[in-house]
Amino acid sequence: MLLKWTRVVVRNRIPVVGIWVVVSLFGLAAGLNLNSHLTTSVTIPGSASQEADQLLTKHFNENTEGTFTVLMKFKKTTDAQVQIYKEKVVAASLVIPTSHIFQQRALAGVLFTSIGTSFSLIDAAQYTERFRQALDDQGLPDALVTGPPAIEHDVAPVLDSDLRWGQILAIVLALLLLLLVLGACLAMFVPLVFAAATISLALGIIYI
Repeated sequence: MLLKWTRVVVRNRIPVVGIWVVVSLFGLAAGLNLNSHLTTSVTIPGSASQEADQLLTKHFNENTEGTFTVLMKFKKTTDAQVQIYKEKVVAASLVIPTSHIFQQRALAGVLFTSIGTSFSLIDAAQYTERFRQALDDQGLPDALVTGPPAIEHDVAPVLDSDLRWGQILAIVLALLLLLLVLGACLAMFVPLVFAAATISLALGIIYI
């Protein structure tokens, strides 16, 4: 069976090579968008914490992964001034659609505000920079924005860079290993071509 299949492939090698080239190109295009499909989630599927998050979302309208937290330190101020700070944070949060304040209090010189949204981690992270700019426009440049969406926004570029350098390092090490095993010849590129084609096929299937 294997011998017959090999003969068929050899007899139709041009169409077969053409198909693999198309598959590789499609996989390469899908691979360029690989980073955008990677995420760091604070939820562990099937865990007790995920069940707790679902209960919070359903009964208390509290979405953990889509929640921003604003921390702002202030020195000795009047209650009226603290109230102004609170109102400015609320006004800045309006740049985030579906946002709502579900906790806000001043304690020991720190104004703490929790801002919930209905967005997923990735979608909420896209509003981080806009929210920080809105706080700056409200005269609160020292306000710190954290929470899962803000962390995702700040960490994602680092993860993308690490992934890119990891891919480059893997290719270089593979070339060196093949060079040591097979020597300097065209045969050393055969495993790389095969790996590129099969990985591209897998990425293409995932992308679809």
